[in-house]
Amino acid sequence: ERHEYTDIHQVLASVPGVYLRGEDGFGLRPNIGLRGGNSDRSAKITLMEDGIVLSPAPYAAPAAYYFPLTQRLVGVEVIKGAAAIRHGPQTIGGAVNLLTRRVPGETIAALDTAYGLMNTVKAHAYSGTGGDQWGVLAEIAHLSSDGFKSLDGGGSTGFGRQDAMLKARVGTSKSASIFQDVELKLSYGQEHSDETYLGLSADDFAATPNRRYAASRGDVMDWARTQESLTWRVLAGSDIDVRTVLYHQHLSRAWTKLNRFSGGPSLHDLLYQGASGGQAEVYMAILEGEEDSTNADQLLMRGTNDRDFHSYGAQSLAHLRSDWGAVANEVELGVRYHIDQVKRLHTESPFNMEAGRPVAADGDTLTNLNSHNSAHALAVHLHDDLSVGNFRLLPGLRYERITTATGSQDNGPTDPQTHQIVLPGIGVYLTPLDSVGLLAGAHRGFSPI
Repeated sequence: ERHEYTDIHQVLASVPGVYLRGEDGFGLRPNIGLRGGNSDRSAKITLMEDGIVLSPAPYAAPAAYYFPLTQRLVGVEVIKGAAAIRHGPQTIGGAVNLLTRRVPGETIAALDTAYGLMNTVKAHAYSGTGGDQWGVLAEIAHLSSDGFKSLDGGGSTGFGRQDAMLKARVGTSKSASIFQDVELKLSYGQEHSDETYLGLSADDFAATPNRRYAASRGDVMDWARTQESLTWRVLAGSDIDVRTVLYHQHLSRAWTKLNRFSGGPSLHDLLYQGASGGQAEVYMAILEGEEDSTNADQLLMRGTNDRDFHSYGAQSLAHLRSDWGAVANEVELGVRYHIDQVKRLHTESPFNMEAGRPVAADGDTLTNLNSHNSAHALAVHLHDDLSVGNFRLLPGLRYERITTATGSQDNGPTDPQTHQIVLPGIGVYLTPLDSVGLLAGAHRGFSPI
């Protein structure tokens, strides 16, 4: 709230052991790693929202092409070390849990807007009301910008994003000996961003680092996401609580972008070597829109990576607490059954560079990838937190049984393979002085195939 960051990289930058790599300058597709793990698309950490796995397909395709708008979050938890076995499937580095606003027990409302350079617009509003046994909350967030890059010949390099969330809760009186409530959460998000994979040669980057070549005109990412969850909570005094959630998430995304020339050098080699004379100068001039395509080898092959993700399941988390003076204990038992899948259809179509703009050319649309991958996973974990004075012992155990299958969209996933893994962990925490804490831990890390 103090800094009002809109980029999750900025929020996490102050946390030790978190490794970040920016990509687009706005944090649209975060790259987060923990404890030295690969940060690419945050695929090697467990991402959660309110304790529910967040990635489009955490087992079958964990790359996080979706991330909530940061301005609507009320907190971020970073879980590392031995505690990571409580949150899977990725346990090598740990987990990041994003917290959303709770349903209020009174009437609340707020509006926060901002306008800045590059026609950047930020807006966030929420309103809710409730009482002892019920409550509702509606929230919406918007972030857009014209972008900071300059496209040869002019054109948009910006983006627009929107997130909306609705929560409703109903429950028994808080004075009841056994408290229960049910909460429904619905959310929707969408993005349109004029983003590209195409970079610059070293010389052009040194001269104009925010430039974009004309060949990247029309490169665009579009996605839409829905989320539904139903949560049932039971509290039996202060000693026992159980939280059970049914959830479903769907993400549909399509990224159209320049992939390659139909012939000639690869884009990587061309940009790495630059316009070093000969044909390289011709191909660079086509990228820049200074030359037109004149033969079949000079066609721009533009591809659409179209992917559809489904993720759904049920999980239950229970705590049992006991207190005997200087000795306190809390046992946590968690069970989750999860199913996810991803359908990929990657195609390419030819374009000519004409008068500084890519124009569709005659030719067949190629299919580069047609796949349908799925995963079914059962996860169970047991964790204990034993405190004796200023000493805490935290042992735990996680079990995962994962069945994956891969195939095409025509035939569906086939040839299922099952993997089982047992992940032990233990932590020790000692506070010899109020201002000194000593922590040690060991656990078995795991990343699913």
